[in-house]
Amino acid sequence: MKGYYKRPEATAEAMGNGWFHTGDSGRRDEEGYLSIADRLKDMIIRGGFNVYPREIEEVLMTHQVVSLAAVVGVTWRNERRAVLLARLAHDPRTLVNGSEPGGCVNSRCASI
Repeated sequence: MKGYYKRPEATAEAMGNGWFHTGDSGRRDEEGYLSIADRLKDMIIRGGFNVYPREIEEVLMTHQVVSLAAVVGVTWRNERRAVLLARLAHDPRTLVNGSEPGGCVNSRCASI
C-alpha cells in the first residue's frame, strides 16, 4: 500500500516498522482461526464504556422489524455518539418508533 489518498498524516500514523496497522480488532480461537471483531477506530466511548458498532448492529439485526442495520460514530458537541440506522423488513418506507429497535439494543448492551 502506498498510503491514503492525499492524507500523508494518516499514512504516517498507519505505517510502522514496515507494517500497515489497520486498526482492526480480532480474535484467534482455540483452533487457531482468526476473526475480525471490529475496527478500533470506530469505537465509541460512552459513559466510560467502550462501545463497538458491530456489537450494536448484531443486536439490531435480531429485532423482528429490522432487515439491515448500520451504526456509525459521530462527534456532536465534543462528544462521540452512536447513530443507529436500520432498514425495516416489512416496509422500508415505514418509520418505527425509535424505542422499538433502540429498546432491543438497550436491553442487551449494557454500555449504551
